[in-house]
Amino acid sequence: MFGSIVADIFGYPVYTFTEEEAATLNLAYMISVGFKVYPDFAEAAKKVEVDSKDVTHPSSNHAKYEKPYDLFKKVSESLQPVFTKEWSAW
Repeated sequence: MFGSIVADIFGYPVYTFTEEEAATLNLAYMISVGFKVYPDFAEAAKKVEVDSKDVTHPSSNHAKYEKPYDLFKKVSESLQPVFTKEWSAW
């Protein structure tokens, strides 16, 4: 269920890793990009094993998240000067 919510919010498929230590493995890939073992994250991602049977694709619910997200962006942009002013005083 969590995978389908994430897929709907972001509009991208959610893949389940076959590796139990996926967080550690992903950290290793990030470090390998930093040390230029791989030229970029796209190339490193090709090395990650994914259980293709457990892919959650976004549903029609993705459209329901677009309007609130657009509102959030407008509110966030309009409040930026307020937060900048308040934080600069600290």
